Amino acid sequence: MHVKTFVSGDLRLQFIDLGPTDGQTVILLHGFPQDSSSWSEVGGLLADAGFRVLIPDLRGYSPEAQPRELAEYTVDALVGDVVALLDSHGLASAHIVGHDWGGSLVWTMRKTHPSRMATATVVSTPHPAALSWAWTHTGQLLRSWYMGAIALPLVPELVVRRRLAWLLERSGLPAERATHYQELMNRPGVATGALNWYRQMLRDTVLPKRRTGSARDSAPRRALSTSGAPRTPTSTEPSPRRPSRPSVT
Repeated sequence: MHVKTFVSGDLRLQFIDLGPTDGQTVILLHGFPQDSSSWSEVGGLLADAGFRVLIPDLRGYSPEAQPRELAEYTVDALVGDVVALLDSHGLASAHIVGHDWGGSLVWTMRKTHPSRMATATVVSTPHPAALSWAWTHTGQLLRSWYMGAIALPLVPELVVRRRLAWLLERSGLPAERATHYQELMNRPGVATGALNWYRQMLRDTVLPKRRTGSARDSAPRRALSTSGAPRTPTSTEPSPRRPSRPSVT
């Protein structure tokens, strides 16, 4: 495992580089309150299967990529970091996999940068349109109350720095991982950087900005399993839940 850095605008983000350099590239994007280590087991298995695996610590989590301005956490800026990672390796495209917030970036890239994605895999993140429908037609809005709470100033930082491990263990996360994420949130700048994703999302929801980008790709994309066997998914194929084994679909 090699920890390296790449440049995105004025920021420098770190990432883990696994597997053979001549393998097909997979980029794994983490969510909140995680970092690149959340993908270490999956990344190792993919590398063993012959893939090159790049796992960045995203904006707000990388020590040299914690801008103070909230406007630096727009979805366009966050997606721009993924594109910069591709560009830094001279890659026209790669298999992009995201969980939680990382999954949200995958959904956005599927719309704005489809040509940069060999395949797109989203884990445990609903499509934005499906989430919007659920907010107005089900009780999902009430169950998503924490998003608004996280967007408040100062108080969320106190909670994640002091009580995050306890909350994560109650959700079923192993104590070792919960402790790691608690320690992560107590590193300088990380708690605010991570929470700023939610704060900017709330601002964008209240004051939406029209996004520019590539047209949505209408052609079906090939999906690749770790065995290397291609298949063509249908447009109605569901996004995977937490997989029992690593896959790039």
